[in-house]
Amino acid sequence: MRNLLTLIALVIASSPLFAQYTMTGADFPAVGTSYMYMGLDTTGIVEGMGGNAQTWDFSTATPNGFNLTIDVIDPATHPDGSNFPTATHCYNYSSNTYQFFSIAPDTMKLVGDLSIVNTPIPYSMAPTLFAFPLNFNDIQQDTMYSDYNGGAVGPARRFGNYNTIFDGDGTVN
Repeated sequence: MRNLLTLIALVIASSPLFAQYTMTGADFPAVGTSYMYMGLDTTGIVEGMGGNAQTWDFSTATPNGFNLTIDVIDPATHPDGSNFPTATHCYNYSSNTYQFFSIAPDTMKLVGDLSIVNTPIPYSMAPTLFAFPLNFNDIQQDTMYSDYNGGAVGPARRFGNYNTIFDGDGTVN
């Protein structure tokens, strides 16, 4: 009987396991990448369950006309890049708004924004958007804070919270 239990244990231990997706800093677009964001009207679509290896059906969604091209540029090439010395990536949205990120193997932080009138807003309390590796069911929360010169409106303050829940991975149809 002992040999049978040992054999069963070895068979179970050598059986293939189903792996969960783990997100890392390498999953984000590199400097020099461009991609398209397309807004969709999802009226009547239920997003479905969270979980590992899910398939979500958005095949009946229709474009709503909101499209953005996002160019990932080197922050050093942006005229205001020196205001964000820890930034490794600058996201240039087609509306000419910019966000500056620090992406490392272990974290992704939002280090600053440019306001709609190109006022630099560096965060003295830069929120960690993702701590890597990010695994299924991880919950992350962080705060952001900045006191900055709001130009014609004078001193300004921006603050808030970021909440991230990695509740599913899979395929979107």
